[in-house]
Amino acid sequence: MGTKAKDAAIWLFAICAGISAVTESTAAYWTAVSMAGWLGCYYVWYLPKARRESRKAGLKAVVLLPLYPWYARGLLYLTELCLKTLRLDGCWIEAYEVHIENITKDRYYKTLKTDLKLMMQKKKTLYIWETSAPIPAEFRKLFAQLKNEGRAFWVKGRWPIPRVPGTSLGIKDKYARIGAVIWEGDAE
Repeated sequence: MGTKAKDAAIWLFAICAGISAVTESTAAYWTAVSMAGWLGCYYVWYLPKARRESRKAGLKAVVLLPLYPWYARGLLYLTELCLKTLRLDGCWIEAYEVHIENITKDRYYKTLKTDLKLMMQKKKTLYIWETSAPIPAEFRKLFAQLKNEGRAFWVKGRWPIPRVPGTSLGIKDKYARIGAVIWEGDAE
């Protein structure tokens, strides 16, 4: 489901657990229990599987977290409302949240460029991300071209779902940017 769904689940768990403890609400208790179960699945099954699949696809530094299409559409809609971003036009079948991990500074650009080129082999795919890391110039140019076509955005800020304290430690708020691109496989 992605890290923003994980953040929403943590918030919902904390709120429902607190309500359940104070009011002894059965509904709040079971909501908290189900969120705890979902979070367990996220860390034990979903995240390791996404890492394995990304490595199997040849990606060295990038991890692609698969997203449900309805969730990706909802996140893009929230972003349009809250941050006044461009509405994306284009056809996509799969959606992924892009994460960068396990990369040394001396090999950052070379490894990231290789991974991004591998990702571009998937057609009809939506990629979303939130980062404060620099992106290679050739991909920023490609995003600008796709933005003019209505298939990408790249803006300062963070996703509309607030992060949970202690998560997203690698992202510096001052430099944070979010983006999305619909890769249809026809631009070079």
